[in-house]
Amino acid sequence: RNQFQWQQRYIIMIWLSLILRNPFPLASVDSNGNLKEELMKVSKEALQEPGKVRDGGAVLLSRFFNRSDCEEETKEFLSWGIETILLVALSDDENQKKPKLYFITGVLNTLCLFLKNIVDRERILNNLMSYFQPYIDRLGEIAEARDDEDEKTTSIAHNSLVQKLNAKLMSRIALLTLKPKVVKWRYQQKRRVLFSKDTSSNINVEEDEEEEEDDEEEDINYDLVEPIIGFLINVGLCHRDTSVRYTSAKGIGRITMRLPRDFGNTVLDFVFELLSETEPDSSWHGACLALAELARRGLLLPEKLPEVIPVVTTQALSYEIRRGNASIGSHVRDAACYVCWAFARAYDPSVLKPFNHMIASNLLAIVCFDREVNVRRAASAAFQEHVGRQGQFPHGIDILQKADYYVLGIMKTSYLQVAPFIAKFPVYYPILVNVLTNRYLTHWNEEVRELAAEALAMIYDEQTKVVVDEDKLSNLNIPGRFILGVLEGDVDTRHGSLRALTQFLLLKKLVVDSRDHPLCSDIVHLVPRLEQKRLYRKGGEMIRLSVCKYLTAVAEMGVPLLPTLQLQGVGDRFRKLKSLPLYKDVMNTMLKQSNEDIVASGIEAVTSWMNHYCSDPKIHPFVIIWIKEWLDTIQKEFIARPGYALGIETIPKSVFEGERLEDETFERIIKVIRELITIPKIREERDHRARINAVRGLTNFMVNYPTVMVNRHQFMMEMFEEAFNDYATDDRGDVGSWVREQAMKSLVVYAKAYFSLDVPNKAETITSMLKLLVKQAVEKIDRVRATAGNQLIKFVKLVGFDGIPQPIAKFVNEAEEKNMDLTRPDFTYPILLPLLNSETYQYILLEGLLVSVGGLTNHIVRESKRALLQFLGETKDVIANVLKTILSIGFNNLRRKRLTPALFKTLFTILDEEKLVDKLSKDDKVEIIKSIHRLIDEEASKSRFINKLLKIVDVIAVLMMICKESGDEGIEKENYNWVIRFLLSYFPRVRRAMYEKFLSVAQTFGEDLIEDEDTLDDLLDYMMDFDWVTPNKASEVYPQVVKVCEYLSIECLPKSYLEEQDAIYSRKKKNTMGFNEGYNALVNETGY
Repeated sequence: RNQFQWQQRYIIMIWLSLILRNPFPLASVDSNGNLKEELMKVSKEALQEPGKVRDGGAVLLSRFFNRSDCEEETKEFLSWGIETILLVALSDDENQKKPKLYFITGVLNTLCLFLKNIVDRERILNNLMSYFQPYIDRLGEIAEARDDEDEKTTSIAHNSLVQKLNAKLMSRIALLTLKPKVVKWRYQQKRRVLFSKDTSSNINVEEDEEEEEDDEEEDINYDLVEPIIGFLINVGLCHRDTSVRYTSAKGIGRITMRLPRDFGNTVLDFVFELLSETEPDSSWHGACLALAELARRGLLLPEKLPEVIPVVTTQALSYEIRRGNASIGSHVRDAACYVCWAFARAYDPSVLKPFNHMIASNLLAIVCFDREVNVRRAASAAFQEHVGRQGQFPHGIDILQKADYYVLGIMKTSYLQVAPFIAKFPVYYPILVNVLTNRYLTHWNEEVRELAAEALAMIYDEQTKVVVDEDKLSNLNIPGRFILGVLEGDVDTRHGSLRALTQFLLLKKLVVDSRDHPLCSDIVHLVPRLEQKRLYRKGGEMIRLSVCKYLTAVAEMGVPLLPTLQLQGVGDRFRKLKSLPLYKDVMNTMLKQSNEDIVASGIEAVTSWMNHYCSDPKIHPFVIIWIKEWLDTIQKEFIARPGYALGIETIPKSVFEGERLEDETFERIIKVIRELITIPKIREERDHRARINAVRGLTNFMVNYPTVMVNRHQFMMEMFEEAFNDYATDDRGDVGSWVREQAMKSLVVYAKAYFSLDVPNKAETITSMLKLLVKQAVEKIDRVRATAGNQLIKFVKLVGFDGIPQPIAKFVNEAEEKNMDLTRPDFTYPILLPLLNSETYQYILLEGLLVSVGGLTNHIVRESKRALLQFLGETKDVIANVLKTILSIGFNNLRRKRLTPALFKTLFTILDEEKLVDKLSKDDKVEIIKSIHRLIDEEASKSRFINKLLKIVDVIAVLMMICKESGDEGIEKENYNWVIRFLLSYFPRVRRAMYEKFLSVAQTFGEDLIEDEDTLDDLLDYMMDFDWVTPNKASEVYPQVVKVCEYLSIECLPKSYLEEQDAIYSRKKKNTMGFNEGYNALVNETGY
């Protein structure tokens, strides 16, 4: 055991098991006389291991015991093994069970293999059967054994592998006692002689179905067989594990094949009793598997089919029990499909002919509508088996061509493509409608209910093309049931009925074109009654979303609106309310919801109602009152802002035509919605959804009025610029990016309407819009860049290529020709960076590029940095302008945490490239360095932002050599002054970083910095000898910094500088930050 790996031991045991199959006595090759004992010892040790070695030991022992010259060893093992299993399985000592579990499975596997490959059945029955009797007698105790629930021990009774081997062992013991034969009472199909036209050539395999059994009664040990069958049915078929149930089902099928007819029918009755409503799902699954095995073997006689088939097709195929937000039963439905598949293979067409419609229709209902993909495919396989073998299902071939394996893999396709196709056949239409209406419209899953509603409407659409017996559908009264289900059903029924009613209206299966229609009043009163009964309390968001879609369908289909509605009041009294104000309040409630899907559907509903019910000029005063309500609520209620801001786009153009453009309400709309785009100073009032919807709503509102749009063009451009500069963050990150994305889309919408008019300064306007889009096209977020790229392409196509800069034109052409993924930075940056040559685009492009080059996302930093350095290296006389523009951006955005760290990192990236710095003239170097020092003074002074300070340290370090080369002692001294300041920084991380950078530069370029080599060596030795990492206070390193200043021949900062720093930074800020503010601080600290 210690000398070989498990793979070697396993192969050796398999090899030994093959040798044991030779017919010669083992004594002839046993020179030492202990070969049998050694084989037994090695195999027993292997049985206690958990891996493949145990399986090898079981194979070896099973073949060893089947030898006629090993009978004594077989008896010894059986006695020892059965006794040990009983001792372990029934012992009260919990500590004994856990280490013996592998051993029990090994012994059981050995016994199963031994009984599977029996050579001499009579020898086993006569000499060894008594050894199994104690195990069979105590089988019930083993099955009922339970561990203490409080102890975390391995349960023998609950172990799936042990119970599977138990079931297999019991089956093989029963098969051993029964004579190996095939009973004559089983049903067998007739065989048809191929190419024979004579029907008399049908040959029955069973010579005589009515032939009596042999006169001699078979000796059946009922005392042994009955407990085994009882164990397989009551324990095996009901076990929680599928493998145990399937093993038990196969065992029952094999045993029943050797039993008399009466006993076999009794077994079938006991199995059938498991298909009861009181039984758990495991029992249903096991019973279906057993029925399938019995049917495959012809043991389920035709006279039993009228009793079995209805239960399988109507109950097992639809078995589903809801458990919370999920359900169980898919395995039962899958097994029921297996039973139907077995029926197709087991019986003649004449036997199944009375049940064909029942089987086909229920299988097709599962094929089309079951939630689980494996069950849909299993039902399709069973249907295909019937079509191929029975050939009696109507339109079977056509259906199978449509409902193939891959199509059924997508539930939506099954509902909306396969089901309408099958419903074209009148024979299947009633069952599909009935199943959808009674089962899947009330299903626990929301997606299933929505698909069922749509499929039901589509099926009705298809049904109009064929002739159907109306009597079959008279009991459905579908629209009436929908309305009743909305008001009286549970939440699932309410949702499904409301969705179905919506789909019927949209697909014109329910046409209500006059107030005299019998359902007109019910349809118009439905939503107010829903509100009155407060039926939103359960499943509120789901029902509200469905109500919005229903209102949209009512308006789109032109359902006549009653002037007044009668609603139940107190007692028997009724209240009369005007329709439009009532529905206005309903839709206002929907627009106030926090769920974005409800708001979006509410906008669709408002749009439809505005267009269909508010287009009459007589209704316009009501619409203006409605709008004023929105504007008043926007200024008062924070929660209503997103929905009401978007509602502005739904206002019909005719409401403010002509003189009404001067109306006070029109001006107020523009003013109030414009204010929403500005980020509020109060953090609690900030809502990115309100800003997104305000940009979209105001743009879509303005494009309806060309004259106003032209006159307020500058106003709109300022609005777009503010939206494009929305970089607000909260606990979700850069939520301003969503505002910027909407601004890009709205800009193109506005441009399309604006440039369709005769407007002045068109070229200047195009340039202004391009600058906004180009900046976003080089930002660091992939999603934002992709949106900007797509909108840039649309914009250029809209205005044409005349006057468009060559890099932008190239970007548009290549993106279109190559169908490029616009999120790829290696495509966008190299094409657009040549715009840096243009003074018009340089500032705006660098403003977006800085956060990419100086960001943290590796692939963005890598590609943007590569493109920038490559462009600067290949382009002459541009680096100075680029650096000056970067510094200008820095001075215009002082202390902006989003931008300044990235700016200093970009400066370091450029200045660290010696070839680029060499392109600068001496005057440019001096000017740029002085500007950098001024920017550092503005940013580093009193700053607590460590990430920014660390980036400044990198810039100061790289400036040390550039300052020396410039020949200006003033800027060189100023740079050393910043080195000393950072060596005396209040923050240990900054001091440590400055020390490491200064030491690195001094070691690499020391001879250029300090001409005297001895002084340089002394400085390096001194700095490396001191521990700059450990000290926490700047005062602890002050003496060493003074010494460094002496080596550099510069004046050190006075000690009072440290006291000033302590006074500034030691003031603790009052901790008033909430969760979002704390998260923002973390984001800013890490540089994201």
